[in-house]
Amino acid sequence: MKVEYKKEWKHLYAPSKKEVSVVDVPPLNYLMIDGKGDPNTSPDYQAALEALYGTAYTLKFHLKKLGLEPDFTVMPLEGLWWMEGPGGFDVNDKDNWLWTSMIVQPPHVTHEHIETAKEQLRDKKDPPALSKLRFETYHEGPSAQIIHIGPYDEEGPAVEQIRSFIRESGRRPHMKHHEIYLSEVSATLGDTPSTQALSDVLPVESSANTWGDEVYFSVPMTADLETDARQVVEPGTVCFWTEGSCLALPFGPTPISEGDECRLASSCNILGILESDPATLSSIQSGDAITVELQEA
Repeated sequence: MKVEYKKEWKHLYAPSKKEVSVVDVPPLNYLMIDGKGDPNTSPDYQAALEALYGTAYTLKFHLKKLGLEPDFTVMPLEGLWWMEGPGGFDVNDKDNWLWTSMIVQPPHVTHEHIETAKEQLRDKKDPPALSKLRFETYHEGPSAQIIHIGPYDEEGPAVEQIRSFIRESGRRPHMKHHEIYLSEVSATLGDTPSTQALSDVLPVESSANTWGDEVYFSVPMTADLETDARQVVEPGTVCFWTEGSCLALPFGPTPISEGDECRLASSCNILGILESDPATLSSIQSGDAITVELQEA
């Protein structure tokens, strides 16, 4: 049995898009790495993500191999953000941001499990930030939350909406600014040669690239161009670019589109369609860590 903790903890991971709500966040156990600076340019931030995702997936497969139930889906990346001094958190002063990147872990995961996963990852890849990773309980308690859909640089109004809600309700902030990156998407795939080739190499870890309103990333597979390959597709179509061995996920116009169409670089094999809103992909930036795994029906 596989547990989707994001669904189990829906009140924490599925806030309203329209209004601020208050939740009482219980103590949760996280993989955590601290750092400082603009996440768009900081090598330390990218190194932290490599170590976090690497440990999280190594842990998942280690526990599955042990037969330790329940199996689970790796949770999304989260971040604590703050600044030193009395001025509070300024969303525009990125160079002075302090941050903790983190991924929550299921309740049955222990320190011993984490240390074993770290040793396995060190033997395999040894990411440079692995030595900074810790396993720690974090308790926030009452928290105000809302969901923001769109690029990170456009989240300012949502942050201000939360701040206004806190002020108007007679409360005051008592913890760090906390973000959960819900850019995880799922897709329904058809029965095609490319789909089978992809299934054979999963799970895959890669790095995102963006091209207009398209996210693409390399995968270790090859396939011939299929008879129903297309260059112009609907938003949210899951495509395989045979010339570059990449999965392509368009959600809007690309640099060569005519009008609002989703025009790929060239004809691509069609694997399926996203189940979630394609606009969710707009929050993904070049260099973001990407993981693709098969979800059992």
